[in-house]
Amino acid sequence: MTIYLNLKEQVYLYQKLHTLFYTATEQNKDLIFTIKEKILKEIKRNIQKTKDKIEQLNHIANLSYLYENNDN
Repeated sequence: MTIYLNLKEQVYLYQKLHTLFYTATEQNKDLIFTIKEKILKEIKRNIQKTKDKIEQLNHIANLSYLYENNDN
């Protein structure tokens, strides 16, 4: 089953699982740890995608600035 969460929801879920981990049984700790790792991987991927988008927007903004100032 796949559940799609935005970054804020992923971070919230990761934090809740982190807290739950310390009170869980040994068997459940393995499951919680696995889920936490998958969520953390997805959080890192989403952060990188956001960084890439910001870089693209900065590049576009720089090109736009150069184009506007080239007319002078």
